[in-house]
Parts: sequence; structure tokens; C-alpha cells
Amino acid sequence: MSSTRPQRKATKRLYANDGASAELDVEMSEGEQQTTSKSKGSVNKGKGKSKTTKSKSKRAAATVASDEEDELDSGSEVEQPTKKRKKTTKKKYQRKNGKQKKGKLELISTLPVELLAEICTHLTPGDILALSLTSKAFRSLLVSPASLSLWKASRRSVGLPDLTAGDMTETQYAHLVFGTRCDICGCKETKLADFSLRKFLCNPCRQKNWVKLTRRLEQDLPHLHPKARLLTLKTPHSAVERRWRSRAHEYGFLPDLEAISDKLWELDPKAPADADGSEVDEDAELLRELLEDNEAYESTLTRTRQPRRPSIYGSRAPTVGEDSSLADDGDAEAEAESEAEDGDGVVEDEDSEKRRTALEAFVKDREELRKKAAEDGKNILDAVLELRKAARADMASESAQKWFASHDRRATVKLKILDELKDYEEEDFINAPLWYSSKLINEGGPVTDESWEEIKPKIIKLLARIKAQQEQAELVNDQKTRQHALLPRYKKLLDIQPNEESRHSLPLFADFLHLPSVKELWESNEADPEDDEVWGEHLDAIIDELDEYRLDVRLQAVQTILAATTEMGENELDGDVDTFGPESYHDDWLARPTSFLVCNLPDCRDKNQRRYHHAGTFQAREPRPTFFGSLPDLMAHQHEHHSSVTFTDKQRKKREEEGHVGHYHLPPLVVSALSSIIELAGVKDEEATVDQLDELTRNAPPTFSWKITGLPAFLEWENSPTSKRYYTRWTELIEEALKQSEKAAKSISKRLLEVPTIVLHDRIADKEERQKERAKKRKGKGKGKKCRKRGGGRRRPWDYDSD
Repeated sequence: MSSTRPQRKATKRLYANDGASAELDVEMSEGEQQTTSKSKGSVNKGKGKSKTTKSKSKRAAATVASDEEDELDSGSEVEQPTKKRKKTTKKKYQRKNGKQKKGKLELISTLPVELLAEICTHLTPGDILALSLTSKAFRSLLVSPASLSLWKASRRSVGLPDLTAGDMTETQYAHLVFGTRCDICGCKETKLADFSLRKFLCNPCRQKNWVKLTRRLEQDLPHLHPKARLLTLKTPHSAVERRWRSRAHEYGFLPDLEAISDKLWELDPKAPADADGSEVDEDAELLRELLEDNEAYESTLTRTRQPRRPSIYGSRAPTVGEDSSLADDGDAEAEAESEAEDGDGVVEDEDSEKRRTALEAFVKDREELRKKAAEDGKNILDAVLELRKAARADMASESAQKWFASHDRRATVKLKILDELKDYEEEDFINAPLWYSSKLINEGGPVTDESWEEIKPKIIKLLARIKAQQEQAELVNDQKTRQHALLPRYKKLLDIQPNEESRHSLPLFADFLHLPSVKELWESNEADPEDDEVWGEHLDAIIDELDEYRLDVRLQAVQTILAATTEMGENELDGDVDTFGPESYHDDWLARPTSFLVCNLPDCRDKNQRRYHHAGTFQAREPRPTFFGSLPDLMAHQHEHHSSVTFTDKQRKKREEEGHVGHYHLPPLVVSALSSIIELAGVKDEEATVDQLDELTRNAPPTFSWKITGLPAFLEWENSPTSKRYYTRWTELIEEALKQSEKAAKSISKRLLEVPTIVLHDRIADKEERQKERAKKRKGKGKGKKCRKRGGGRRRPWDYDSD
């Protein structure tokens, strides 16, 4: 291996404490100085000497420039830009006290080579691989042929088998098992490699380069050699699965397959069609001979020479007419073939014989390598699975030991507290999460008398925090009990409402508890919520607040709709009930599809889940999409499906800061999609109804069927951000728009979605148009003289004249 400057520096550091003479260091330092001095100010000179065609003036200019650089190097520190750069780099890695920060590998780099080699024998191949990637010095030392024994000893110590195929080095073997980056793109999303193919790839690269080794591969990739799929490395794992083996198919790596194919085309350019061992059809062979003897067929081949490609008759070598460069030498080749041809018509060529021998050797080596690689892959996979199983067992054992150690330390600290601190009892440690999560209590080893005196002041402070948390938890539990006592009162208010609409207009129980008059009943211990007299004193104020809540919900709904569907600004929308009340925006206005709202309560979209019944069977529950409808229907939906919803203090505080009253919103993507659907229906926004939108697809089935030809009409979202583009109901398209808007809002980049482009496909109308086009084409056919006699169409034998 050729030595470089970093390797000499690394050798100097490694031998620094190994008893080497000082002369070696002096010589190496002088050599480095000479190399450094040569590299300074001689760049222009070297370029001038290497290019002899340059004029003397250019070489003189380069010499003057180098002399000026030498003068700058010998000048003051202010005039030297290199010294300025060195100062800035030093300041970058200096601490505040002025001392340079030392790296973690500073001590390892000063160790002797023998001691470093002894340390590496106790490491795993993954640790040695990571150490070799830290710096050029360690890489040049650990990747050299002299360190081969270190890799083998480390690999055998972890139980990895030896390779019989011999197609990988120890470093490649370690990367295959313990690597962290994809071989193609370099990402770190790979969990397990494919040991049969010797590849460590991520999921996208696997999907792109994995191919199924079947006979159809020759049809999909006709440029491949017929024998390529029989000689490439194979694996029973598909692109999706890694751990489990597929019994039905075998897979290969496309770049390796193409490399083997190129080699085979080089050694075997004619490539018979029966390269995979199948017999050639006699009729096809006879047809090929007839085509070769046909002079008219050979005269038509006047195109340029193309690369050899397989066909049903095998790969044909280019003829004289295919390439102009071969036409001049055609007579010479014909004479050479006639001289070498024997009585049986077989051409003997030394080059073809050598190529045939090389091909046989190549095929034999590849078949043997393929067999051994498959066995090695299975053995490596079994060994890796055993390694992972042992690692999980070690982690479980270590976790158990850590738990027992923390349990013993916690029990010792508890005894110390109960003996010395009389204010605490055994019950104070039961409901205390901080007692079980604090590192001061659970970590640090056994507690001795000396260590107890050191941690005792900190533990006293921690106990005060624990006591404060317990008091706060007791207060919260008491408030929850008082809130639960108000639930019968709330249900009675719902029952006394005159109709369903008035019942659904009341707030949910979670919102009812935070009305100012209701909050006084459970927030403090002064009032008893179960006392009828206390409830009667607060009832009038509660009814007034409920009426005010109804008006605020309606006002906010109108403002939300106008902000999403019109171009009104914040100043125009800042109005009261007199401006946006029922007189201006009546119930019919709220019932239009353009005034529909979306429920934004958590878990409104219910996926298809299964529930367990007492009979021991699983019954599927129909999925519930995110609600999208008018304000009265929205509030009815929330009372039916979200009556037991709760909010955290953080969520409640955020809603109060933003001034939200109801639980609804209207995303812009939904508004755009709905506007496009209304436009397809051919009605105005203020006149559109739900029945007209349902009639748009003629009440198609609710579930989409891939047999779309049987449906009367369907909607297509052309620029959909997902692969789902076709919908049989307009509500399904709105649901997908809701999903995409939620994903875009949750994404870190807050990506913007395009305005949806929706197209209506009417099968009946399309069928009629196609029939009209076919009729026009039929009319345009048969306009010749003979065809006009019988009105067009194909001529029959009896339509011709007798003559």
C-alpha cells in the first residue's frame, strides 16, 4: 500500500510512546517540512513546467507570482493569510479559559500499535468498523492486509460463520452485518441486510433494484442475456420482506444482473435462444435457415449496426449490409471464412475457441459462487438472528439487574427517611410518581452512611416537592369528584328542553363545566354542587349563560363560513349578533352545502375497528368519517358521538386565548373541492342543494368498485396528492380532502396543497359520444369508386364484375 502524508503522521503518533528513537521523529518532521515547503508557493511553477507549450512570458509571470507568495510567507503576521486562518480555526475549538479542547480519541491515538491491536481483538466487528471510519489514520491501519487476523478473531468471537464463497473481504462482511448506511443512497433507514445477495439497502432502493427471476424477466428486459438470470446471485426474500423467506419465487439484484449480462454478451455474442437449456423448435430453426437464404431479405437490411439482441431465433450477428464499415472488409472476411471452413461447414476460429473456453469457465465459476453464496446467506442469517436474540436476552438481564438495584437503593433510602425524619410515614410514598422516577433515589449504587450524609439535603428538598405534588393531586381528584356530581344536573337540563334542536344547541358537558356560574360550584369547597338550594341560587345565571352560549356558537359559525368562502377581511368580520344574527343569516343559509362545517373534535374519524363480544366472536364496526354538514347537524353529531369528550388544561387555555366557542372549522381545501363539485353540477353556489350533489353521480354505491365500467358516473381528482383519484360519491372526495388538509397541517414544513382539479366522468354520456364518433367514422369509410357501387363496406368476391 502506497504511503501518504496522513499515514506517516498517524505512524508518528502511534509510535510516540513505543520507545522509538528521537531521530525518527526528527527525520519525519523534516520530511513533512520539506513537503509543506514544496507545496507552498510552487503551484504556479509546477503548472508552468508541466505545460511545455506555454510561452516564456507565461512561465515568467508564474515565477514572479511564486516569488511574491514567498515574500508574503516571509513577511509579517498581518500580511500572511494562512496564519490568519490557523488562528480562526484554533479559536473555533478553544474553550473560554483559553485551553484547547481535546478530542475523545486523543488518548487512543497515542497508544502503541501492539496495544491497539490487543484492544481490537476484544471488540466486535461493528466496533472495529466504526473505529475505522473515525479518521484516516485508523482506516489506513485497520483496513491494511496486516490487520486481517484482527477482523477474523473479532468475527469468530461473536459467532459469525466463515464464508465459503470468498466473494467478500472481512471489512465488507462487517459492513453487511453491522453496517448502518445503505450501499446505494447512504441513508440510515436499513434494519437488516440481505445476506444472500450481499446487499445492505433501504426500502426504496430495494423496491427499485429487486427483480423476480422468472421467464417473464426476459420479456420485460430483452437486453439481458438469456443465461444472466441463471448465473446471478439469488435470494428467497422479496423487496418487502426481509426476515421471512418466500417459497414460491426467487429474486435478484438488477445491477448485478446487468453486469453479468454484459460479461456474457462479451464472451458469447451469438447467444442461442436455448441458452436456458430448453430445446430449439425444429420449425423455428427451419424458418431461420429460409430467412438467411433469402436474398431479398438480406438486401433490405440497410440500417446501421445495432447491438446484439436476443430474439425468438437467437441473437443474430450483424451482416455486411448493416454497417458501412464492414462492407469494405466483406470480401476479406468471406475469404477468411472459406479458408477456415472444413468439409462439414463449421468455421474454426481461434478467437471464438478462446471465447468459448472463457465462457465455460465463467459459467462454472458463477454457478459455484451462486450455490455457495446461497448457503452462506442462510448461515449468516441464522447467526445474525441468534446474535439479536442474545442481545435481547442481555438487555432484559441488564434491565432486571438495574431494576433490582434501584429497588434496593429506594428501600434503603426509605428506611433512612422513616428513621431520621419523623414528619413522613409509609403512606407518603405510595402515590408519588417523582419518588419512583428521580435519579437521586433510584440510581447511584448502594447507600452507605457516608453517601447518605451527602445526599440527605437534596433528598429533603425532593420530599418537599413530592408533598406539594401530592397536595395538588388531591385537589384535582376532589374537583373531579365535584364535577361528576354535576352530571345529573346537566342531564336534567337536557331533558327539560322543548325539542331536539334546542337540546343539541346546549354545550357539551366538558364545556358546560367551564361556564362561569357552573365553575363556581366545583372549583372551590365553599359551595356544595349536590345541595339543591345552592343549585337553585345559580340556576338563573346558568340559564342566561346557556342562551349566550347558543348565540356565540351561531355567531362564530357564520364568521367562520364567511371567512372561508368570501373575501371579507378581519375588520369586516368583526361584528356582533346584530350584524351576523339570524335576521341576516337565517337557517336556510346555514343549511346550504356552501355553509357546511367540519367537526374538529379529536378522534372524530373512527376507523374500522373490531369489538369483542361475550359470545367469543369479533364483529366489524362500520367506519365513521369526519363529520361535514350544517351547524344543527354538526351539534347533533357532537352530542351523539362526543358527549364524553375531555380537554386538558393546555387545550382549554389555548381555546380561551383564541376565543373559540364551538368545535368546528372549515379548511380551504374542502371549500375549493366543494366549489368544484357544485360547478360540475351546473348550479350556483347559493342555489345548490344536497340532493343536486347526490344526483351528480346518480346515487352510485357508497363503496368504490374497480369495475368502474358498470357505474353510471364517478368523480376524478386529477391532481390528488395521493394515489386515490376516483370517487363514486362527492362526500367521499370531501373526506379525502379533509385527510389531506390534516396531514398538511401536521407536517413540519406546512406544505401547501394545490387547488383541486375535479372532473366528472359520465359513463352514459361518454358512451353516447363514442357511438356518435363511431357512426361518423363509418360514414367516412368506403368512398372509392368500387365501394360506392354497393354503398361502402368490404368488397366480397361476388361483388366483382364477371370479366
